[in-house]
Amino acid sequence: MRDLHDAIARAQTHLLGLQAPDGHWVGQLEANTTITSEFLLLCHLLDHVNHDREVRAVRYLKRRQLPDGGWNLFEAGPTNLSATIKAYFAMKLAGVPLSDPAMAAAREQIREMGGPAKADVFTKIQLALFGEYDWNGVPSMPAEIMLLPAPFFLFNIYEISYWSRTVVVPLLILMDRKPVKWLPPHLSLDELWPQPRERTSLRFPRVPEPFTWRGLFWKSFFIAVDDGLKIWERFSPRPLRKRAIDAARVWLEERLAVPGGLGGIYPAMANSILALRLLGYPDDHPLVMGQLKEIEALVVENGDELHYQPCPSPVWDT
Repeated sequence: MRDLHDAIARAQTHLLGLQAPDGHWVGQLEANTTITSEFLLLCHLLDHVNHDREVRAVRYLKRRQLPDGGWNLFEAGPTNLSATIKAYFAMKLAGVPLSDPAMAAAREQIREMGGPAKADVFTKIQLALFGEYDWNGVPSMPAEIMLLPAPFFLFNIYEISYWSRTVVVPLLILMDRKPVKWLPPHLSLDELWPQPRERTSLRFPRVPEPFTWRGLFWKSFFIAVDDGLKIWERFSPRPLRKRAIDAARVWLEERLAVPGGLGGIYPAMANSILALRLLGYPDDHPLVMGQLKEIEALVVENGDELHYQPCPSPVWDT
């Protein structure tokens, strides 16, 4: 029993040594590589590239690469196509040559898994921001969603989780403006498409895999809804669209004025920075600078590597 009490005492002493002066605890929130990849891409979108940080982040990405050339979403999990595309794209923009073994292995894995057309929606949006995916191939989310009143519609922004809401609201502005930062030809991702992209259909396949009649019904239903939303986006009344964008702007301004970053999560902070820029806010505006500062607080530096956490965790850890 004495050994047990000694072990407990040592553990208590260790924990107290980790406690912050104000009484809280916070440790590193371990996650996959997607946030680090997305941060490198964000830096290029904003023209805020720090070469030293890129080099250290690339070391981290290479260390986390799986033997088959891909990257996973969870420890010991299989290669995930979207995580692999983001890591490959981030390393390519960071200057890693195509001949690098890490790039060659990732490229082969991406092509085998179907290329960008098979990636998830958020990856397609990341690619579309650089002109590497057609915005028309991304599911529509009209900004008028901001105006749907909660009591009368089954779907409105307050029927989804808080973290989804903080990601979606700035995303509505991005998807309305559909900005593109065009890359020079040598940085394009043409090599990731199994077939030339101009010959690749970007429409969602109607036949589910594996096939079920229920799956076919729901696939067809959501494709029809998306087709309808795309028509609405083209012909919706301009005054109504302006009201929706203004509502999103006000919603963001109210919440970005609070410390801690939008939603306390990286994707929401990154989306809000891009949305504010599209609305005309300069890079030195306090709301933009505040989100950049909160993102920098997510960095974890480990020797010659660094990576970014998805969010801080002081409440959870304490």
